[in-house]
Amino acid sequence: MREVAPRIYEVAMARVFVNVFVIAGDTVVLVDAGLPGRSNQLLRAVSETGRDPSEIQSIAVTHHHVDHIGGLASLVGKTGAQVYASPKEAPIVRGEMAAPPLVGRSPGSRLFLSVLARLGPTQSAPTVVDHELQDDGEVEGAGLRAVFTPGHTAGHTSFLHPATGTLFVGDAAANGFRGLAKPVGNHDEDVAATTASIARLANLDFDTACFGHGRSISSGARRRFAELADRLMG
Repeated sequence: MREVAPRIYEVAMARVFVNVFVIAGDTVVLVDAGLPGRSNQLLRAVSETGRDPSEIQSIAVTHHHVDHIGGLASLVGKTGAQVYASPKEAPIVRGEMAAPPLVGRSPGSRLFLSVLARLGPTQSAPTVVDHELQDDGEVEGAGLRAVFTPGHTAGHTSFLHPATGTLFVGDAAANGFRGLAKPVGNHDEDVAATTASIARLANLDFDTACFGHGRSISSGARRRFAELADRLMG
């Protein structure tokens, strides 16, 4: 775990396979819930920030993929936290609608998906969603603003924390070995929408970017998003 902005902590799970974020402000808020079977790791991480896990008030969901919400049901059961998700993601999180199948568009992406399947379950336990966020809606008490960024999934949502100039990207983009790029895995539901969402993020006001996959960018993140958007839009 490391502090990436004032009172914002990056928790790397499964040998940095995926990140979850802890915002230890007036209340404690999580962005995503990580892999199945790892809820105790997140609760320990909250304790290491000096806060009690019972203070976790909200969990903001970027999208329904199992590496991001696999621990959601367990965390809700242990903390009673309120869950926030977009209207297109909420029915899948609740188990009311089946998730679209993940389709790899290249040999590398198919390998990525096979590794994901070996890490554990490919579906998450159905979980309550207490609040369906509209675009620009707020996670109560968290200072988080929802930014709809469809593409990786139809209802993918990033979250902006204006007080610290921090953007929680989810899987709208990734920061990997080759630097800032389109999402890991090449299995976006709508490739064109992914590019448009990256361009939208580049127009927001932020300096730090936190990713579901890859290390956070602690400064100059907006400029790097603008450069990526320019390359993609060509």
